[in-house]
Amino acid sequence: MDACFEHEFKFSGWLSDYLDGSVVKRGVSITNIGDRFNLRTKHDSEWVHSGHSTPDVEIFHNIEFDLSHPSRKKTVTPPTGPAYIECKMGDAYRCPRQEVTNRRDTGIPEIQREFAGQLMRFQYHDQSVSHSDRPKSTVFVTCPYMLDGVFHDKDIPGFSAAQFEQTLRSLGLGLVYRHKNGIVLQVDSNNSYLVLD
Repeated sequence: MDACFEHEFKFSGWLSDYLDGSVVKRGVSITNIGDRFNLRTKHDSEWVHSGHSTPDVEIFHNIEFDLSHPSRKKTVTPPTGPAYIECKMGDAYRCPRQEVTNRRDTGIPEIQREFAGQLMRFQYHDQSVSHSDRPKSTVFVTCPYMLDGVFHDKDIPGFSAAQFEQTLRSLGLGLVYRHKNGIVLQVDSNNSYLVLD
């Protein structure tokens, strides 16, 4: 992805358009295709009409698995329907595009600042985070930095992609990133969905 964006809304619109109508398969390998699932996206979430702050991209899908076997129930967590993507932006990806020299340029700090606020509200569909007994929605996070080249191969001062991923997992958040085989929507350590070209 060699692009720049005027602001976050342009980036989230680009991502929504890219994912809309795409086909995904479970896992990041391209050798074993298996089941294919369809994605539809909506950039202007209905939450806008209910007075809530809105996640940037709403994802509708047909991802389902047979969860009748107890061991499968422990390892398979399909994304909720709908699921959501919250996008953030780092200065390096605003027009005119700049070089990424450290973590501050990436958009990662903007995601981290919302761990206990906006992202948790999106998970529970509530402005108040006191309803932690409610069922959670799948919320993914991303920024242009995570899609610009293979995310886990990047090396910048003050940032570890593996540590960031582990933190997201502990918070029940997914991530959208570029893998060597393409863009991946990762729900948790056992569940990733590769966007097929």
